[in-house]
This record gives sequence, C-alpha cells and structure tokens, in this order.
Amino acid sequence: MKKIFSKALHILVDILIVIVLIISTAVVVMSVSSKSTGVPSLFGYSPLSVQSNSMVPTFQAGDMIIGKISDENTQYNVGDVVTFGVTIQGVNTYNTHRIHEITQINGETCYVTKGDNNVLVDDGYRTRSSIVAVYTGDCIQGGGSVMDFFGSQLGFFLCILLPMILFFLFQLYRVIRNLIAYNKAKAFEEGQAAAQTTANLSDEEKKRVAEEYLASLNVSGDSQNKNGTTRGSDVSDSNTKE
Repeated sequence: MKKIFSKALHILVDILIVIVLIISTAVVVMSVSSKSTGVPSLFGYSPLSVQSNSMVPTFQAGDMIIGKISDENTQYNVGDVVTFGVTIQGVNTYNTHRIHEITQINGETCYVTKGDNNVLVDDGYRTRSSIVAVYTGDCIQGGGSVMDFFGSQLGFFLCILLPMILFFLFQLYRVIRNLIAYNKAKAFEEGQAAAQTTANLSDEEKKRVAEEYLASLNVSGDSQNKNGTTRGSDVSDSNTKE
C-alpha cells in the first residue's frame, strides 16, 4: 500500500512539474514576443486582461480575451473589436473597443472606435499602425484576474519561481536517493559474489587462505615485539651511561 501511494505521489508531482514548465515556457515566450508586437503573444494570438467594463456585455473587467495579432494584410471592418495602443494620463497602454466608423483623412484610412458600454465614441482616430490585434470572440471569465496575478511579483514568485525551486530540490532528492540505492545494490551484489566465490573454493584452498591470514597476523605480532625490545635496550643503555 505504501509503495502504491509513493508511486501515485511521484506521478502527481511529475504532472504538476510538467504544468509548471508549460506555464513558465509560455510566460517566457510571451514576454519575448511582447518586445516585437507590443503585446504578449503565443503562436500568433495574444491573451489580454480586461481592465474595465467599457465593453459590457461583450466582456467585462477581470475577463481574459484572445486577440489575433494583426499584420499588414489584416482587413478591418465596422463592428470588429480591435486592440490598439493609446496614451492615458501620459502612460502608454492598450485598449480594446469596437470599430464604430471608418473614414479617410488625408488619404489615410482611420478608424473611429467605441466601447459597447460607452455613450460616446473614443477621442481621436485609430490608424492601421496603432491596431495590434483583432478580438477572436474567445473569452475566459475571470481569466484576466488570474493573468494579472501571474504578472505581479507575488504571483510570479508563488506560481513560477517557487515551484521551479521545489522542482529542483525534488529532483536533487531523487538523484541522491537513487545513488544511495544503487550503492547499496552494488555492495550487496559484490558481497553475494564474494560469498559465491568462497563457496566454490575447495577445502585445501580454504585452508591455504586461512593459513595465509594467520601468517599475516603472526608477522604483525613479531614486528610489534621487536619494536618493544629495541625500546627496552635503549633504556638499558641510558641507565648504564649514568
């Protein structure tokens, strides 16, 4: 029963490790991609956290929406929900609203946007270069709050860094445990081999091994006696000189 529980625990830990590695890899990839696209993206799609209720009932604050990254061939139409760069109180950020109108200004196509829950259209116009993604219609309720937590220092530590540290320590424990088990098994095999070798010796060979061992003990004893006699002789000579 204990062995089954231990095996099940190892399988569960391995599954959690794989999940953490997948999340960590996705976070790294999206962080790198955000430097080129402006928003985090993975395989051409960007998960975005909704920060306000300006698009209710389409989606609301705390939701996570998926946008397809735009390129030079992307066509925009009235009714499309797009993500575009804006500056709010001196801070560069992104907003996701619906295209309300398309117009031409000095030969350039410009877009008027508006939140579904807003009465007035947004200030200014959007150009093709300012639009970074088009909403796919996929929305995960509450996913934006989770995404924001992952992006915080505490969330990164608890959900990414700490599991990676625990993963490293667990793998180190596994290596040490397997090494100890290997050494024990090897010592047991060597002991078995030595016992088997001794069992295969003839009576004469066993007797010879025993005699050689006793002889080595006698040689060691004679050497000790010789050293003791020499020290006694030195003392005698010293007394004679006095």
